[in-house]
Amino acid sequence: AVNREGKVQHRTMLTRIFDGDKEVQAAEYMPLVQQLGMAEIWDRQLVTRIAALSEWWPEETLVMPVNIDSLLQRSFVL
Repeated sequence: AVNREGKVQHRTMLTRIFDGDKEVQAAEYMPLVQQLGMAEIWDRQLVTRIAALSEWWPEETLVMPVNIDSLLQRSFVL
């Protein structure tokens, strides 16, 4: 996201899955992840990977989408 002055305020990390031929966007696979009850596990993995990325980009603010299903789990928030 860029502010009015043209300065980058944060970078939104969007997930994709590469199936060998093409990239599959989150809108295509996240409904299945949620249906299988795996949203919290998915989000924990994403947080872990983005935290590791932030070590490479300490000056950047990295933002990620989190499923509401994860936020409703007390174990995820704590």
